[in-house]
Amino acid sequence: MRTVKYLVIVVLVLVLVGVAYVRAVYSRQERQRLKVGMVPATEVDRMADSLRRFYADSIGSAAAAALLPSVTAESDSLRAEISHLKAKLTAANGRIDEITDSAARRFEKAVRAFYNQEVAALPADLSSYERTVSIKEVKAKAMKYFGVSAEALNRILSRKK
Repeated sequence: MRTVKYLVIVVLVLVLVGVAYVRAVYSRQERQRLKVGMVPATEVDRMADSLRRFYADSIGSAAAAALLPSVTAESDSLRAEISHLKAKLTAANGRIDEITDSAARRFEKAVRAFYNQEVAALPADLSSYERTVSIKEVKAKAMKYFGVSAEALNRILSRKK
């Protein structure tokens, strides 16, 4: 009877050791697969960045600035401020009134600057209909980018400061 108990205990211990071994091997293989997968992904990212920079060097400076907005520290700080203000807007359920006045002014200034830059980038030879459609597309892009409603965007654009 005792030998049967010991035999069962030994079998259970061997099963536990076997399960632990299989889990360790699987975990190591999974880490290796992730590591191998990360190398091509980072290489593709590097190549894409390299091509983007090469292309930006070969086109005009205004287009390069639009293509690579993170080139200058000023645009980086503006993007950080915009993302911070967007987070505040989301927290305030989209109401600009709950943000401090200076932050709201900066946000409105960023929205107007974005809108004006996009409108200025439109070709000058557009017909009135094409220009109207393009401006509506720019407004839709601004609403999506800043997360504001059409009414809020129109209110911001109507205030000229």
